[in-house]
Amino acid sequence: MRDLFTPTVRSVNASLGTMKTQMAAVKQSVSGLSDKLTEHERIQKRTAKSIEQTGSKISGLSDKMALLSAPILAAATAGFKLHGDFANGIAKISTLVNTTVVSMQKVSDEIRAFGTIFKEPLAWRA
Repeated sequence: MRDLFTPTVRSVNASLGTMKTQMAAVKQSVSGLSDKLTEHERIQKRTAKSIEQTGSKISGLSDKMALLSAPILAAATAGFKLHGDFANGIAKISTLVNTTVVSMQKVSDEIRAFGTIFKEPLAWRA
């Protein structure tokens, strides 16, 4: 009688050995993939933190710009008011002098030159 069982057991054992080798390779690949995913997660967290810090810095910069723009806006408003007051003053002078004899542009230029001599702006009051 011939032994048919032993060759089948050997074939099954060989297949199990191959499967063990393949499972070890799969386990190693999955482990490597897991390590790469963990590293990717760390990189994402660092990137998110960096973006958050950049956003905070930009927000802080916009607050500083708002603080800087307020005095500039106030100075511009004062300049417009001073110009309006000066123009009103020149208009009042033009009603008092004969504009055919005296050029209002010349009067305006001389008043401005006079103001720079004393280093103080001339403020016209109504």
